Amino acid sequence: MKTKQIVIASVVVIVLAFLVFLNMPSQSDREIQIGGIFSLTGKAAPYGEWIKNATELAIKDVNASGGVNGRLFTLISEDTQTDPKLAVSAFQKLIALNKIQVATGFVSSSEALACAPIAESSKVVMITPIAGSPELKEAGDYVFRTRESGDVQGYKIAEYIFNDLGHKEAAIIFENTANAVGYKDSFIEKFTELGGKIILSESYEEGQSTFRGIITKAESVNAKAVYVPGVAAIIGRVLKQSKELGLNSEFFSSAGIEDSVLFDIAGSAAEGLIYTSSAFSEDSSDEKIKTFVSAYQDQYGSAPTAYAANAYDTIMLIADAIKKQDSVDADKIKEFLYQVKDYHGVSGKISFDSYGEVTKPVMLKQVKGHGFVVIGEK
Repeated sequence: MKTKQIVIASVVVIVLAFLVFLNMPSQSDREIQIGGIFSLTGKAAPYGEWIKNATELAIKDVNASGGVNGRLFTLISEDTQTDPKLAVSAFQKLIALNKIQVATGFVSSSEALACAPIAESSKVVMITPIAGSPELKEAGDYVFRTRESGDVQGYKIAEYIFNDLGHKEAAIIFENTANAVGYKDSFIEKFTELGGKIILSESYEEGQSTFRGIITKAESVNAKAVYVPGVAAIIGRVLKQSKELGLNSEFFSSAGIEDSVLFDIAGSAAEGLIYTSSAFSEDSSDEKIKTFVSAYQDQYGSAPTAYAANAYDTIMLIADAIKKQDSVDADKIKEFLYQVKDYHGVSGKISFDSYGEVTKPVMLKQVKGHGFVVIGEK
């Protein structure tokens, strides 16, 4: 009899334990998975690393404060190798296998534009802290970005060259990619609107390493102002070869050149180049920014860029959306984001318009020595 009672008691304990187990939240229920589509290799690798670093730092801060509604963030990241096709595959994988509702990264404009239709058809929110192509404005209802559109930078550098420096003619040398084409188009729009003349507009293909033919053309039209939007790894070669060929021009560029690799490639040929950049300062007196800068430096041993600040704010906005909406559903996150006005982030104030775009001020910077120096805000 006693043995039978023990057996019954044991069965009851097992059944109760099993019921408790069945009612326990699963690992996926306890976590909120965030997709990360990052260029960690390829020409945009430095930018992808900045974005991933800041994303991880933000997730660490969210989780340290107890997560969102009792659930912790987990980053599921993929390396796109700066290849739009791989970016699409990575995004589709995260949607199909991990059931993500929101993703960040999409470092190059080409990758972001390639992934935007996937976000729309799958109804998954994508937020890029860095892609600048003006075409993203019309990319869909589920597409957001926490940086200003590249056309703002194209307009501002055109105004500076025409109004402040007095150049009435300009040449453009640009890579045939979504990012550089966007900057080129906005530059031409504003420069010609002001009364300026584009005396040369030459493109080169992705992966090209020799630009001597294009540089010779710029010299033949006596180009005094040359706009070369793009990334440091490529623009560095353009500047170096221009100096070697004796092209005596003032060079101007976009925010993508702000990377130390510029000096490794161009050396002194980069001296004096003027470019536009998001108005983020690591020396800001704002306490929120100071805390972010200090934490980033402690974690990664270098100061954060404007794009890193955008990436940090992206995660914080996602956390805020899920908390306020009490839901991880993409439609709820999207609904919240469209209502964001004057969010005080480490990258500045963020308000999304009806296109998922933000408006932020732009700085003018110049290469001096082996540094990037602010010369004004437009």
